[in-house]
Amino acid sequence: MKYIVSILLSILIIITPFLVISQFTFTYNFIYSFTGIYDEMPSNLIDSSTKSFIDIIHGNGDMLIKQDGQALFKAQEIYHMYEVRNIFSRLKKIMIFLAIFIIAYIFVKKDYSVFKYQFYFSIFLVLFFGLLSPFFSKAFDIFHRLLFNNDYWMFTSEHYLIKILTLDFFLYFLLIGIFIAFITSTGLFFLERKLR
Repeated sequence: MKYIVSILLSILIIITPFLVISQFTFTYNFIYSFTGIYDEMPSNLIDSSTKSFIDIIHGNGDMLIKQDGQALFKAQEIYHMYEVRNIFSRLKKIMIFLAIFIIAYIFVKKDYSVFKYQFYFSIFLVLFFGLLSPFFSKAFDIFHRLLFNNDYWMFTSEHYLIKILTLDFFLYFLLIGIFIAFITSTGLFFLERKLR
């Protein structure tokens, strides 16, 4: 049982950072500084768009932003972001369930070895995602084909959604999430050694 709990904990550690850091404008602005998006369009447009991205995937916001009297984001982009919000909503529920289950198991069994074994599983997952990074464009495409049963995520260069949230943006986002997961996993590994 402890191995199953360890695997679930490593999954929790890998996925949770993405759910957390996607809620803060700082994350987006930090990544934008690397993607060069601030050289492409006005910062106030980027900032208002970023706020709308966060609001829509984590709450009840919308993407009804206007530029020169016209809607910046088209119906396809808005629909896709609502689909992303549904995925985030399901993921949050799964993560909460996993966290409660794992904490209950550790509390009842007093089995801290799951902190040690999760480290090994997490290393495997981190290496897996790390190895995907050189093939990120292909992996990104496959990921979307698996998650969405339509083609609404396939945008053209005219769509502002991918002008702001570029492929490089998601690559940096992935690397930051993996780094946080690795630090968390390592911290729990050393915690287990102290709790022995």
